[in-house]
Amino acid sequence: MLRAHIAWRKHAGLAELVLVSAGDVVGTDIIEHYLPTWHQGCDRQGRPVVFTHYGRFRCRPVLEAGITVEQLGRLHVRNSEIVARRCGLQSAKLGRDITSSLLIIDAEGLDSRSMWTRASFDWVRGVVTIEMEHYPDRMGQVVVINAPASVNCFFKALLQLVEASELPSDYGGDGPALGRSGQPPP
Repeated sequence: MLRAHIAWRKHAGLAELVLVSAGDVVGTDIIEHYLPTWHQGCDRQGRPVVFTHYGRFRCRPVLEAGITVEQLGRLHVRNSEIVARRCGLQSAKLGRDITSSLLIIDAEGLDSRSMWTRASFDWVRGVVTIEMEHYPDRMGQVVVINAPASVNCFFKALLQLVEASELPSDYGGDGPALGRSGQPPP
């Protein structure tokens, strides 16, 4: 498993990838408008803070600009690798392990219709695979700001399927928080 991961890192060219802009990764600067992502300081726990404005993402104009799902995945790898490196720098600076980040998602302007496309699903599936295989547990906490009512409707629908006591508080329920490992407490 470790050898496969090392081979993937070498094949992905991560040393060079983290040095280029988001626009260079996907071949056009239009991505800065539709998927702005930036790293800004650290939270009170010392974790790097990442801001992503997913509310601006629109699949059709991104694809029409010539950006492929594979390029979006490569951009995600670049951003994840930057976070991993910032965790390493913070660990050295603070003298303790910093292994995760705080992701702040700005959902202002979210157009759920843009997300109901095959390309969007493929992109999200690719991002989940990358996170699970190469950056597990790197995302320590996610905060969604400026969420439209549709996000609230999703959580209300979830509570129709699962009793609030069975749903972790991380997901709007009354159950115990999952904690850092993503597993329920014993």
